[in-house]
Amino acid sequence: MMMNLFSSFDPVSSMYMYMYIYLFMFIVLFFTFSLFWVEGSHYTIFVKGFFDWLKFEVKSVKMSYLYSILYLSIFFIVLLFNVVGMFPYTFVWSSQISMNYGFSIWILYLVILNNWCNKPLDVMSNLVPSGTPFILVFMMVIVETISDWIRPITLSIRLSANLTAGHLILSLFGDFLVNSLNSLYFSVFFIYMIMFILEFMIGVIQSYVFFCYF
Repeated sequence: MMMNLFSSFDPVSSMYMYMYIYLFMFIVLFFTFSLFWVEGSHYTIFVKGFFDWLKFEVKSVKMSYLYSILYLSIFFIVLLFNVVGMFPYTFVWSSQISMNYGFSIWILYLVILNNWCNKPLDVMSNLVPSGTPFILVFMMVIVETISDWIRPITLSIRLSANLTAGHLILSLFGDFLVNSLNSLYFSVFFIYMIMFILEFMIGVIQSYVFFCYF
């Protein structure tokens, strides 16, 4: 039971399924994006609305073109990891703290060092909130600096904890669904599908949180 429950977090137990999963995703994406050229379809409206929202989020922080590519790449990579982890017998990459920390630390530190080299005055002004008493300025600079440098740890723990808890709950409900009586099967299956959709939404939200906190 415990091996089955935590098998999705074991890279060895799910490594052989990846070629089938990626083949299935390629087929789905091929037929899905072929529908994109159908003018006025619901999929076209949804995709355009999604990318317009991302464009608005990037423009709202007034970043450069290279930074916008970096931020959008972070969002789509984390989103891809979260979505692939929803498939059965796949390894949930984004549930590993070491993977999330290694992925976020070099990006965040690169951004921080770049800001310190190119815009030191703006970075220093952000270290002290407006309205801070003069006697607390030095302490606030230390606190804000420490919070910036430990941000990869907090982001990694938040992403791993949310996805791990969600996948464990889905695994428990899946086991209960298999062992449930026929009279309860459809009701439990309906609840399971609702939780699956909620877990998918949590994966999207966590990708957005990971994207925003950079």
